Amino acid sequence: AERIPYYEHLGFMEKFMNWGVGISSWGKGAEQHNLTLYPQDSVSYEFAPIICIESIFPDFVRKFTKQGANFLTIITNDSWYDHTTGPAQHWNIARVRAIENRRYVARTANSGVSGVIAANGKEILKLEKYRATAGVASIPILEDKSFYVKHGDWLAKTCGIISLIILIFSLVWVRIKSENSELIEDEEN
Repeated sequence: AERIPYYEHLGFMEKFMNWGVGISSWGKGAEQHNLTLYPQDSVSYEFAPIICIESIFPDFVRKFTKQGANFLTIITNDSWYDHTTGPAQHWNIARVRAIENRRYVARTANSGVSGVIAANGKEILKLEKYRATAGVASIPILEDKSFYVKHGDWLAKTCGIISLIILIFSLVWVRIKSENSELIEDEEN
């Protein structure tokens, strides 16, 4: 959700936290579900309804694909980025989500970058920013799940645990060495 973390506990700061771009006290949803498209009577496809900044969270997007999303959609308001590199960065983040999930992404943005991204991150259709325009592209419906979709952030979590173990071991090692050097100095004196 587009919200300030712990907003509900910081009510006394409300006038300082509302900064006029729609991010403040919006609530966080309890569930996330795919939407279903029924183009024919016997066929249905599921897609992920990703809204704006939600697209920057890999695990959040992964859950849609894990639930069976055949493609991802992102709707966003990039106008508050104004004429900065923000819209391009937001577009490139969508490309990373396409690669991680092995899903095509259909992205629409007011005053940002709209278009279609292939499951390998390639730009299929990219429309010009800050211009009222439209485009059409066909995308395949994909069902295979990537390793990332199946297993999540196991690599990052494993690296974090290993780093923590190394840090603890190093601190203990330094302490033991320090105590040993103090004992040696005491014995020498």
